[in-house]
Amino acid sequence: MKNNYSFLILFLIISLNSFSQTHTWTGNGDNYFWSDPQNWDQGTIPLLNGVGTVIIPEGAEVHSTSLINFEYGEFTGGGTLINNGVINLINSDEVLTSKVFSDITILSSTDLNIYRANGISN
Repeated sequence: MKNNYSFLILFLIISLNSFSQTHTWTGNGDNYFWSDPQNWDQGTIPLLNGVGTVIIPEGAEVHSTSLINFEYGEFTGGGTLINNGVINLINSDEVLTSKVFSDITILSSTDLNIYRANGISN
């Protein structure tokens, strides 16, 4: 039984770490597009599961022409996101709803949509 608890705890730790990653813009790829995984320190595109922290450092400009689904986490860092795609702010459950925008500029020429699942009070 002790091994089952150890496995469960290990699984929860791994899940929480992969569920909520922090991505910091490096610009080491094409130094331009959100959708180039080489531009991010994790080597993956942020918010693929809608959850995480995105840090765009001061002076950096990140351009997005793709869809960004944001469910839970934070945008911060002092930089600018220039959005020519769509940003969806999604509340899919009562617990994971906090979206923080701090020290970030978002310039958007398209839609910023706010969605909530049926039965969720906003």
